[in-house]
Formats: sequence, structure tokens, C-alpha cells
Amino acid sequence: MKTLLLIVVVAGLVLIQLWPKIDGWLDKSDYSKISPDTVIVFSTDWCKECKKVREILDARNIKYTEYDVEKTSQGKSELAQLGGDTVPFTLIGSKVIDSFDKDAIIKALQSLPGVTQ
Repeated sequence: MKTLLLIVVVAGLVLIQLWPKIDGWLDKSDYSKISPDTVIVFSTDWCKECKKVREILDARNIKYTEYDVEKTSQGKSELAQLGGDTVPFTLIGSKVIDSFDKDAIIKALQSLPGVTQ
């Protein structure tokens, strides 16, 4: 009986620690209704990777909306609605990049109307 209880407790602790990844796998958010030219960056001002996302967008003169999730309740709320829980979280059209991935960001930008390499 003690062994079973120990297994359940350990399994519960593992599940709690892995939940953000599991929740991401289960996320069935529908991003297809988002305008194809929408670019939104969810960030914080101290996040180095967030700064890199802004630099990529600024270098290409991409207009975007940015929400600092620590300073605006709207940003925090919208990030949660999109299933995000980390920054940077970048939405480019219907494509989601939920960390800093330069190649994925550049590839997604190529799908924007009027954007060239």
C-alpha cells in the first residue's frame, strides 16, 4: 500500500512538472481565423530573446503589435487565450512561434503578404 501511494505521489509530481509541455501537445487552438498579415509579439522588457524577435521584425520593417505580459493585463490575457505561457511568443499570421527560433520567424515572415526576403 505504501509503495502504491509513493508511486502515485511521484507520478503526480512528474505530471505537475511536465504539464506545460503536455498542455502544449494537447493545445487545439485554431489560429486559422487570424488575419494573414497580423504580427503580434508577447514579451517582457528584460527578455533577451524577445529583443531578438523585435530586432528581426524591425530590420525588415515589419509592423507588429507588442504586448508586455508583465505590464498589460490584455497581453497576459491574450497570451493565455492563445495557449502560450512563455515569452517570446510570436504570432505571424496563423503561425505560432512559442520561443525564439530565428529560422522559424523568418520562414513565417515570408508568408506575409508583400514581404520579400
